[in-house]
Amino acid sequence: MKRSFFLTLALATIIGFTSFSDVRAQKGKEQPKNPPPKGMKLPPELLKQIRDLHKGNGPLQLRLSPQQLSQLIEKHKKGTLKQEELKKLVQQQQRPRGPRGRRPSTEEQRKQFERMQKQFANRKVSPNEKNHSAVKKPFESVVKRAAESTVRVLANGKQVALGTVVQADGHIITKASELKGQPIECQLRDDRKVKATIVGTDKENDLALLKIKVHGLKSIALNTNDTPPVGSILATPSMTKEPISIGVVSVAPRKIGISGGFLGVMLEQAEGGPRISQVVPNSSAAKAGLRVNDVIKKINGQVVKTTMAMIQMVRKMNPGQGIKVAVQRKDKEVMCEATLGKRPTRPQGNARGGRQNMMNEIGGPISERRTQFPNVLQHDSVLQPNQCGGPIVDLKGRVIGINIARAGRVETYAIPTGTVKSVVARLKTGKSANN
Repeated sequence: MKRSFFLTLALATIIGFTSFSDVRAQKGKEQPKNPPPKGMKLPPELLKQIRDLHKGNGPLQLRLSPQQLSQLIEKHKKGTLKQEELKKLVQQQQRPRGPRGRRPSTEEQRKQFERMQKQFANRKVSPNEKNHSAVKKPFESVVKRAAESTVRVLANGKQVALGTVVQADGHIITKASELKGQPIECQLRDDRKVKATIVGTDKENDLALLKIKVHGLKSIALNTNDTPPVGSILATPSMTKEPISIGVVSVAPRKIGISGGFLGVMLEQAEGGPRISQVVPNSSAAKAGLRVNDVIKKINGQVVKTTMAMIQMVRKMNPGQGIKVAVQRKDKEVMCEATLGKRPTRPQGNARGGRQNMMNEIGGPISERRTQFPNVLQHDSVLQPNQCGGPIVDLKGRVIGINIARAGRVETYAIPTGTVKSVVARLKTGKSANN
């Protein structure tokens, strides 16, 4: 198999003795007539020309086949290699600065993300995928009863969540943090839109109890404390016969903590400590006056020596918490005060968290409130944020929880039924929790 050869040209060091003795032609393809001999290197004059054209713009990598490299050297020897031809070659194969290439800007990364998300959304769903109609149809009987207790929750005329009827007199539980805008309405199975009032909210579980002036609704049963084991198949009802999604319990009930505060800087390790390589626009760091090339020395008076130490310190802090950042800026020390923000759901710069969030959102947006839950059941059903707040059932049709957040591409959280039951009982008395 024909190999591709990499010749790395550093400005101060010549790297690049390449052996061609083991080059083999692909089957059915002609072998080069004059393969370069073993141990061939670029003539110094040609190397100097490439250096001059490169103009010190970081490492340069040329991807050339043995035949192309041989022709380049042969033209140079014969004096037929034109300057424009060599300049074009360098421009085409010049790698931007950095060991992994130039970091894309925030705007470039956003556009790339939107293209990927659009391609995913517009793709044709395979019959083998769990959300294909052919797969969901057998679950229609499973979700039939719970679907009769499912409503759409609207804010300012737009669907923001699903709701679950918990009492026939018009009490409906839903996701609290999505209730932004007025009026708040519930759309019933007969397409009626009825104005809803908020009876109370439970911030800890992100649940809100609504009340509509409609009687005779079909409510779900909140009488099971059975927790489905990992691997159990679940279905999320919609307001139609077909379920929204099919999924599997992936993690047993657990606490979901905070994701940590967000400062908004990209770091690289320098001799004197973590050095800022990028400041995210409009972030806490930008507002505090932190700059590229600032070397971070202390956080809240505590000495910081490595990038990992700083990352761990910030992760332990909450959004909204103020921090003092002492930095070395050229020949003087500067103190900046910042208020940590929330970790963004959209990609920010080239940070690891940004790349992870970008991959999470390939299949669609994720919930704004997706952390700080005392007890949730994790499953891999694919839902949109405005499809949270509705019930999720097991194969017997029993409601085992209320979907509360889409946290990732294949990561959705549900509040167990036992918790929902106690929250509803408390909120019906008019006592909102965690105010």
